[in-house]
Amino acid sequence: MVEEALSNFGLFIDNENKIRLIDPEKVTDSAELRDECKDFIDNVLEFKKIVDTLIEKTEQYSKQVEAARLRSIGAKNMLKSASKYREFEKQQLQSLIKEKMIELDRLRTEYESLQKTEREQNEKMEQLSLKSYMNLFVTSVILLLITVVQEQINADIGRCACDLNKGTCDVSCCCDTDCSTNDLQAYRCDVKLESVIKTTCFKDLSLYRSNSPYIIRKENGLTCIDQERSVNYTYYQQLIDDKMNSSVFTRSVNTDNSVSLSTSTPINLTQYQVGTSVFRYFRTNNVTSTFSLPISFPNGPLCSSTKTITYLNDFTSTCTQSVNQQTCTNVLNPVNYASDFCLITNPTTLTDSNPTPVCCSATVTASNWVSGVSTCAGALQTLNLIIYYTNPNGIVSCNITWTSNSPTSTSQQTFTVSFIRNGSVSSTVPRSGNPGYLQGAAILVIYLIYIYSVSQFTIPQALSTGLCSTTSTTTIRFGQNIQSTCLFG
Repeated sequence: MVEEALSNFGLFIDNENKIRLIDPEKVTDSAELRDECKDFIDNVLEFKKIVDTLIEKTEQYSKQVEAARLRSIGAKNMLKSASKYREFEKQQLQSLIKEKMIELDRLRTEYESLQKTEREQNEKMEQLSLKSYMNLFVTSVILLLITVVQEQINADIGRCACDLNKGTCDVSCCCDTDCSTNDLQAYRCDVKLESVIKTTCFKDLSLYRSNSPYIIRKENGLTCIDQERSVNYTYYQQLIDDKMNSSVFTRSVNTDNSVSLSTSTPINLTQYQVGTSVFRYFRTNNVTSTFSLPISFPNGPLCSSTKTITYLNDFTSTCTQSVNQQTCTNVLNPVNYASDFCLITNPTTLTDSNPTPVCCSATVTASNWVSGVSTCAGALQTLNLIIYYTNPNGIVSCNITWTSNSPTSTSQQTFTVSFIRNGSVSSTVPRSGNPGYLQGAAILVIYLIYIYSVSQFTIPQALSTGLCSTTSTTTIRFGQNIQSTCLFG
């Protein structure tokens, strides 16, 4: 009753018997409503975030779909125009083929015309050659009748023609006063030697008189040049006879790069002589053999043979090796050429159980075959050997350098061997002939205004800008025409 009376006045009693202005049940319901509203608001916010993420992803997917749609439209358009483009390209190729066929016909006609011109010129040259030969024959008969003129042709010109370096002994120059007795003995100046050189012959060579130190003869319609010199180097002038007079032309100088038979072991010599085979010594098994390097035959670039290196004869060879796994570990391997490289100092030691060698090994790395790309890595490309000598001691030292590359199908190799007198100092300006100029020798000049010294005649080289170079020059050589234009500035 009390509660009802109080409720009429807006007053309520809770469970703790405290007077309240609000009905306790309503307070509890209000609190529950408040909590539920708060949870509802949180859920609405979370839903809003989800909706925003969905909208963002949808926009991204719509952009990707639009890009794919554009690409598909472009591909469709290209597919439609591909057939037209192929037809256009086909017409262009057909037009190009027609042009090339017309050019081929024109070149074929021009080639046939040039062949006809060549035949006519060859016929005229043969006629002129025959006429010149008849004129020379008449002239030779007249010269034979005039003894005084013939003696003048063979007269000693009073110079040592092979002495081309002042103050230095020239190899195989028996009249050079700079050569010692041991040098002359090494050059075999007191002996007549048989030639060990291959003869080089030429067809259709119109040559009737020569002032060369080499022997030239005619045989079976060919003009042959023997790499031999007359025993008297000053007698250069000679008529070209049909047969070589072996009693006059006896001295040989082994200087060419042709293929020749290897000479026998010179165990009977007390010192090296010109043309004596140089021997290589292998220390690992105490074995000696002739030192030879690859060369090519005249009819091809391949390294198809080898040539024995001979004493005091410089050597240069360039040939091509095929590249495969076998050649990579053999002829292309730098170790076979430059590693543990030793030469016999003197032929007298060849019969000894332990010969005396001179070694000049270089630091080398073996070549390696890369099978995946068929490449020979580290293959020998160039080999440069300098042999220092003294007479009568023979070889006293050497120096060897090399370069490498990594070829795939073929590899070009270059070999160079040079003989240099040990301790010698070459002339500042070598002679270009003695007497007269040799073909291709540098022209020598004296500038009397500045200093009384001989130097080579040179002219400035032209730069790409058209100006004259202040550092690079070109040497003027006897018998060779040259033209150069540049601006000093």
